Amino acid sequence: MSLQKDISSILISEQSIQKVLPSILVDAIVLDEDYKIIAASENVLDYTGYTNDELKNQSINFLAGDKDLCVALKANLMAGYFGEKRTRLLTNSKSTFPFR
Repeated sequence: MSLQKDISSILISEQSIQKVLPSILVDAIVLDEDYKIIAASENVLDYTGYTNDELKNQSINFLAGDKDLCVALKANLMAGYFGEKRTRLLTNSKSTFPFR
């Protein structure tokens, strides 16, 4: 009996996303299927004043203030994708900045 190893977790690991993300998408937040933050690019970390460790495993709503971004993302992703949407995200100092 031959066991085949699932290599997708090796090829697209969380660590590889965190390592490669800033060089590919300089203004990005990567979410898992539960809308929890896996990684954020250096620009996002600079804008928000948080570290990757502080954001990791937080719901995207952690950065949304009084908005429910999970609901908005779910609604917009019903078609499988969506174009540019604009919102504001909350920083560590409780100010906001535009994000799309």
